[in-house]
Amino acid sequence: MQPKFHKRLVMTIVMTSLASIALSSCSAHDSNADGQNSVETRLDKKLGIIHFPVEQFSVSADEDDTLTSAYTIKVAECANEQGVRFYPSAPTHDIANITSNYFGVWVKEYAEKYGFVGAQSDADLVANGIKGAPHVTHRGTLASRNNGKLTDEEWNVVDACHAHAKAFDSRTIAPNGPWAKAANAATNSALASEAAEKVESSYDACLKAADLEPDPGNPGFVRGSDVNVISPQQIALALKVVSCKTQVHYVESLSELVADAQAPTVAKYHKELVAQRRRIDAALVKAKNVIADYQRDHPDFK
Repeated sequence: MQPKFHKRLVMTIVMTSLASIALSSCSAHDSNADGQNSVETRLDKKLGIIHFPVEQFSVSADEDDTLTSAYTIKVAECANEQGVRFYPSAPTHDIANITSNYFGVWVKEYAEKYGFVGAQSDADLVANGIKGAPHVTHRGTLASRNNGKLTDEEWNVVDACHAHAKAFDSRTIAPNGPWAKAANAATNSALASEAAEKVESSYDACLKAADLEPDPGNPGFVRGSDVNVISPQQIALALKVVSCKTQVHYVESLSELVADAQAPTVAKYHKELVAQRRRIDAALVKAKNVIADYQRDHPDFK
């Protein structure tokens, strides 16, 4: 049997424990300060979030949204001081930055609303050309409506102001280290393992019992599923898929395998990862303060 590889669609943050290993090298102080005395995949079955161990030490999409907002505020302050009206971007807190479709649709509430389409705002559904998206008119943000009017000369001023916002650059705060490649390899190995094949077999058997045909090229999906269409037919199909995933503990089982596989990587780079997580948390505190201050002075910032 050919191993099945899951295609990464959306990764994000926060969730319930599945598998853990103690890290004996972590002191009691570190453990209390960072909440990282164990390594686990965290799941939130209500929001559809999947967060593998190594990712818990990285900037999530939702956190990056906050950092980016503070970054653009600092750029705007610098540009405005030089006579260029640049509009910063407000945090979106978009559901697409929070939920995860790593294993395909698996939350009933999302299946009922989106079918196999990833959860996202109505405006994004329209912008992404999703068939069956609600008819909404989105005027865009102040930034999207106005920054496009800047001249090349004004953009040169804006570009020079990026140096004033480096404290909120996620690439600087949490650069990719050797753990990223190691964690990715561990994940692929876990999802191609015999244990993963057993989970897939149980899932496939459930699908066939429901008169559905598994899609061998896209584990977690079925023949006939369409990530670009929301319709009664797609919703009905997605609900059957979610039912099977729930019955065989599909997401929980595969996530636990990934947690076990990534554990040695977290143990090996634990000191570096904890330091990175602390940098992220500190930057987020500052970013939220910057955003709050700006919102207080600019009520239309949204």
